[in-house]
Amino acid sequence: MNGTAYTYVKSRAGKKRFQWHFEIARNKALELQAFLKAYHGKLIQVTDHDGDIWIGYFRSNPFEFMGAGRAGDGWPGGETMEIQLEFEER
Repeated sequence: MNGTAYTYVKSRAGKKRFQWHFEIARNKALELQAFLKAYHGKLIQVTDHDGDIWIGYFRSNPFEFMGAGRAGDGWPGGETMEIQLEFEER
């Protein structure tokens, strides 16, 4: 109220950061790549395997898809890709 300038530093203390590593079929990797391109930098909701809901952002940049090799029986497309994603809670 008196004209004094203030700055605030947002602390990352207490925020959770997750790293997920996936090996998926090539066609699913292409779908994931399109999803990441559309939603990178936007607030998203992720539900994990325990049913916990996390709201935050993907922090990996760039997203690197690596060819993992030929897929075994039961994998569509005959090729697998690996990706590591980093997600940070808001």
